Amino acid sequence: MQPLTQMSEKGVKNISLIKQRIVKRSIITLLIFVIISLATGYGHWIYSALLGSCFGFIAVTLMINAQVAVIHQQKPGAFMIYFLGRLIAYSIPIAVSLKLHTLNLSITLLFLFIFQIQLLILEATKTYKGYKKRKKQWIK
Repeated sequence: MQPLTQMSEKGVKNISLIKQRIVKRSIITLLIFVIISLATGYGHWIYSALLGSCFGFIAVTLMINAQVAVIHQQKPGAFMIYFLGRLIAYSIPIAVSLKLHTLNLSITLLFLFIFQIQLLILEATKTYKGYKKRKKQWIK
């Protein structure tokens, strides 16, 4: 049996698979937004979306690393460092967007949290599929 301080191979695969799915969905969302922005003549919104997406990815990566550190590696002290990193990752694009009036704050905020929105959608669909599977077993 493995000690609790080591993460299993399956756990590493699950985390990397979740991260890949979130990134893939977020990039598709960003590309759709870029196409719509260019088609409607709001191409300057692309900079806000890119700023939010870049720092949103950093924040989600820090969140996932914090969960791995606390749950699998049993390092609860590392949580505060990751938490402060996430706060910085959220505050930089907001401050830049407020300072530069060419950036749209609402677009920056939307894409800052797009990775977490995609994570919620992914987990909700996964939970719903599990619910439907359990429901079929109970009905039989």
